Amino acid sequence: MLDDSLDLGYMCECPDIMEVQGQEFLILSRQKEENCKEIIFAGKMDYKNGRFLVDGEAEKSLDEGFDFYAPQSFVDESGRCLLSGWLGSGELEYQMSQPPVKEGWLHSLTIPREVYVCGKGLCQRPARELKALRKGEQSMECKGVSVIDRGTASLEILAENLKGQTVSYEIGGALKVCYRKEDQIMRIQRKKWDSPSYDEKMLPLGCLDNMHIFLDYSTAEIFINNGKITFTSKVYFDADTQIRIFSDEKIKMKTWLLEVA
Repeated sequence: MLDDSLDLGYMCECPDIMEVQGQEFLILSRQKEENCKEIIFAGKMDYKNGRFLVDGEAEKSLDEGFDFYAPQSFVDESGRCLLSGWLGSGELEYQMSQPPVKEGWLHSLTIPREVYVCGKGLCQRPARELKALRKGEQSMECKGVSVIDRGTASLEILAENLKGQTVSYEIGGALKVCYRKEDQIMRIQRKKWDSPSYDEKMLPLGCLDNMHIFLDYSTAEIFINNGKITFTSKVYFDADTQIRIFSDEKIKMKTWLLEVA
C-alpha cells in the first residue's frame, strides 16, 4: 500500500483511510523496536493499484501522548468524521506492569473525537455529545497559586484565553502540565506507577491559547489550541484529587464532573 522506502518498522496494523473535508489521509499503527505509534499520511488512495500515494510531507502523528494507538474513524449522518483510539500501547513488559492487571483488566478506548482539517494537517476536538456527561459546572478565576478540589478524578477542565502566559497544572500529583512563555514549550509529566519518578514529554507550541482536559481515574486526554496538538496517556491517580494551578496573570477556567447517567 505504501512505498517500500518508508520506515514502517517490523509491523503495521489497523489501517484506516479517512476523507476529511475533501482530503484523504491514511493512518497506520506502526510497531518498532523503540516504540509502538500511530502515524498518518496525507495523499490519495489509488484503489485500482492498491497503493496510497503520499502527498507532500512524510509521516506525522495524530497524538503526542504515551499511549495513543490504533485509531479508527467513521462518518456520521451529519457528515462529521469521528474517531476513537485504543488507549494503550508499548511493549508487553510496559503494558503488563500497569496496576489494573492485578484487577483482571487493561486498557480502554479514548473519548470520541471529531477530526477536522486545520492548515495542512488534522486537528481533533471532543465530540459535542460528551457535554451530556457534564454535571456540577464550576467557574473560577485564578492568579498566582490556586488549589481546587472537586472530590473526584473524573473531570473535564477547560481553560481559555490564556494568551501565551506561563501556566501550570498539577493534578493529584500524578500529572503535571506546564507551559512557559519564555520558550513557548509545554512540558507534560506523568508519574510512573512503579517508581516515584516521572515520564516526560516536551511539546513546542508557539503561543498557548487554550487547553481542554478530560480525566478519569486511569487516563488523561489533553487538547491544546483547539486540538492542533493532543496528548493521550495512561495516568493512575490515587486518593489525591486536588488540582494545583499557577498562572502569571488572571485566567478563567471551568470544570465539570463527568458522570454517566
